Amino acid sequence: MRKSRRGYTLLEITLVLALICVLAALAAPSFEGMYGHVQVKAAADAFRTAMTEARSHAIDEGIPYSVAIVPGKGNYRVAPDSPSYWGGAGDSGSGFANDEVLPGNICFPLENGSHGDGTSLPVGSVDPGQWSKVATFYPDGTARDDHTVTFQSSGGGRPQVLTLRALTGGVTVSSGD
Repeated sequence: MRKSRRGYTLLEITLVLALICVLAALAAPSFEGMYGHVQVKAAADAFRTAMTEARSHAIDEGIPYSVAIVPGKGNYRVAPDSPSYWGGAGDSGSGFANDEVLPGNICFPLENGSHGDGTSLPVGSVDPGQWSKVATFYPDGTARDDHTVTFQSSGGGRPQVLTLRALTGGVTVSSGD
């Protein structure tokens, strides 16, 4: 009769743990890239929502609404297209205004196409001269100009491209492969 084994040796446990560590080390970069893609997608979806919100308010209230960004940062704003909201006199107008920050460490591109340093300014602390309007929606639902914004993460992942069509006011997001 043969004696049965009741446990594992220390050598067997050590080998299994070493194998698990090696596999985890190999898989970690792909998880970081996947998480970067999720952040980029979330940022594009948040900004798309802001654009849709501006268009909706323009139609409902019968006044033009603008969406502005801070280039190189993650800040954006939706407010009526009026000097009382954009001229530094404070938000003394009688319309909806919303300042937000993109999720994650995603920033809007600078004029030269490069992206910022991954930081955003605290909500409400943006100097009026830093805003750069990217879209103005009219009460009929159209926009002033076509516009494209590319979202890219420094941590990897595919870029997302947000496209605004002026004639329809429609906003779409697609992968920028």
